[in-house]
Amino acid sequence: MNTNGNRQASSVVTLLDCYDELMTVKHLFSGASFIVDALIPSPELDSASAVITAGMTKLDEALQKLDSIRKSAN
Repeated sequence: MNTNGNRQASSVVTLLDCYDELMTVKHLFSGASFIVDALIPSPELDSASAVITAGMTKLDEALQKLDSIRKSAN
Protein backbone atom coordinates (compact mmCIF):
# COMPACT_ATOMS: atom_id res chain seq x y z
CA MET A 1 0.00 0.00 0.00
CA ASN A 2 2.85 2.38 0.80
CA THR A 3 4.54 1.62 -2.52
CA ASN A 4 1.31 2.44 -4.33
CA GLY A 5 1.12 5.74 -2.44
CA ASN A 6 4.66 6.56 -3.50
CA ARG A 7 3.80 5.84 -7.14
CA GLN A 8 0.80 8.12 -6.96
CA ALA A 9 2.81 10.92 -5.37
CA SER A 10 5.46 10.72 -8.08
CA SER A 11 2.85 10.94 -10.84
CA VAL A 12 1.13 14.07 -9.51
CA VAL A 13 0.93 16.76 -12.16
CA THR A 14 0.70 20.34 -11.03
CA LEU A 15 -1.27 23.11 -12.69
CA LEU A 16 2.01 24.76 -13.62
CA ASP A 17 3.14 21.56 -15.36
CA CYS A 18 -0.07 21.56 -17.43
CA TYR A 19 0.40 25.22 -18.30
CA ASP A 20 4.01 24.64 -19.36
CA GLU A 21 3.06 21.64 -21.48
CA LEU A 22 0.27 23.56 -23.22
CA MET A 23 2.67 26.44 -23.92
CA THR A 24 5.06 23.95 -25.53
CA VAL A 25 2.23 22.57 -27.68
CA LYS A 26 1.25 26.11 -28.63
CA HIS A 27 4.81 26.81 -29.79
CA LEU A 28 4.73 23.62 -31.86
CA PHE A 29 1.43 24.67 -33.44
CA SER A 30 2.94 28.08 -34.22
CA GLY A 31 5.87 26.41 -35.95
CA ALA A 32 3.57 24.14 -37.92
CA SER A 33 1.45 27.12 -38.95
CA PHE A 34 4.55 28.95 -40.17
CA ILE A 35 5.60 25.93 -42.25
CA VAL A 36 2.13 25.51 -43.76
CA ASP A 37 1.93 29.22 -44.61
CA ALA A 38 5.35 29.06 -46.27
CA LEU A 39 4.29 26.27 -48.65
CA ILE A 40 2.56 26.79 -51.98
CA PRO A 41 -1.18 27.27 -51.36
CA SER A 42 -3.36 24.31 -52.22
CA PRO A 43 -6.76 23.05 -51.02
CA GLU A 44 -5.08 20.48 -48.77
CA LEU A 45 -2.90 23.13 -47.14
CA ASP A 46 -5.86 25.45 -46.61
CA SER A 47 -7.54 22.63 -44.73
CA ALA A 48 -4.41 21.93 -42.68
CA SER A 49 -4.05 25.61 -41.88
CA ALA A 50 -7.68 25.75 -40.69
CA VAL A 51 -7.08 22.77 -38.39
CA ILE A 52 -3.94 24.39 -36.98
CA THR A 53 -5.76 27.70 -36.44
CA ALA A 54 -8.65 25.96 -34.67
CA GLY A 55 -6.18 24.06 -32.50
CA MET A 56 -4.36 27.24 -31.55
CA THR A 57 -7.66 28.90 -30.63
CA LYS A 58 -8.53 26.00 -28.32
CA LEU A 59 -5.04 26.08 -26.81
CA ASP A 60 -5.35 29.79 -26.12
CA GLU A 61 -8.68 29.20 -24.39
CA ALA A 62 -7.20 26.41 -22.26
CA LEU A 63 -4.16 28.53 -21.37
CA GLN A 64 -6.38 31.44 -20.33
CA LYS A 65 -8.48 29.16 -18.12
CA LEU A 66 -5.39 27.60 -16.53
CA ASP A 67 -3.86 31.02 -15.95
CA SER A 68 -7.08 32.23 -14.34
CA ILE A 69 -7.20 29.18 -12.06
CA ARG A 70 -3.53 29.59 -11.20
CA LYS A 71 -3.99 33.28 -10.30
CA SER A 72 -7.06 32.60 -8.16
CA ALA A 73 -5.20 29.83 -6.32
CA ASN A 74 -2.46 32.26 -5.27
